[in-house]
Parts: sequence; structure tokens; C-alpha cells
Amino acid sequence: MLLKIQGDIFDCQFGLMEDLLLTVEKKLTLINNSIQKSSDPESDGLCDHSEYLIGAGFVILQQQLHESLTLINPPPKNAFKLGPLFAQDLYIAEVINSCANYWKHEPEWVGKNYNQFTSHQKYTRDKIIKYANIALASLLPQTKDSFKKNIIEGDEDAIYLFIESYPLSQIICNTNNNNECSFVGLLQHVRDWQKAVFENCEQ
Repeated sequence: MLLKIQGDIFDCQFGLMEDLLLTVEKKLTLINNSIQKSSDPESDGLCDHSEYLIGAGFVILQQQLHESLTLINPPPKNAFKLGPLFAQDLYIAEVINSCANYWKHEPEWVGKNYNQFTSHQKYTRDKIIKYANIALASLLPQTKDSFKKNIIEGDEDAIYLFIESYPLSQIICNTNNNNECSFVGLLQHVRDWQKAVFENCEQ
């Protein structure tokens, strides 16, 4: 929860969240190092492992976003449309929230084709694929080359299948200036979002 004392913002839970997230981060780093060394990381199950950890990390961050609003009454309208941007007219906070929801509910449509999805499932899935495509377009050339070399082995068409299979991997890379698959950049984005929430409430 957020408190403001003498003009400074304090988050009583942030340290707990950060400690848990960095535990996930350590494991994610090990997996991503293995991906770089593997000749076929997808067949080795490494891409699935990485995507799973990234999804869990987004849920941790989502909980922190909602926790931040508990003592703000009333919370600002469209609170997730404040703070740092992910892309034009698209905010980091709403991306975090959407990615967490996607990861939590994606198992519900395993074994279904797209035409069997509910309207809400289609909305959730389409939103994440849109974010992943935005992320991929913004990645540094060397990051794109890494995906092509290690994941799709030069098959240009297969990159779209990769996006659909591992969208969270694309998205998290785009939240760091160096395109690292890391949650470190998102921690600062969450702090900046919290500041924006308070500033919005004071207007």
C-alpha cells in the first residue's frame, strides 16, 4: 500500500514484492543462459520454462499494482493508464495487468481453437498478441537476430508462430532499454507509476 509522508511516497509492501520477484529473476537468468547455449531451446523445453517464469513474474507485479491502490479512496479512474508508456497510447501498467491475466487464464483454452474461444478469451488473447507484435517491432536488431538464430533457425515465417507461443518473452524484453529478458526495468516502471497515481489524485 502507498503512503505519502512529507511529500515522499512510501510503499510498505514493495520490498516484499521485490524480494519475491528477484527470486524468480534469478531462475529466469539461469534458464535464459541455457537458452543461449542450446541448439534447440524450444525442443529442450527452455522456452516454455522461461515463459512460465515470466508469467509468474507479471502476476507478482499485478498484485503490487492493486496493492498500491488499497488506501487511495477513491482510486483514480483508469489508474492503469498512468505512468510510463510501453508504446504510443499504451501504458506499462495496463500491459502488466493484461499479461498477468493472460498467464493466469490461458490454460482455460488449451485444446480449443480460436473459434471456440469466448469473446473474453478472444479479447485477452488478441490483446497480448498485439502487445507482443508491438514489442517485437521495437526490439534491437541483435535481439531479433538472437531469436532467429536460437529459436526459429532462420525461418522468417516461423517468427509469427513464436510470437503466438511465447508472447510474454517478447513483451518483457521491450520493457528494458537493452532488451534483456529481465524484470529489473519493470521495478522502476512500477515506482514511476505509483508516483503518477499520487500526482493524479492531487489534481
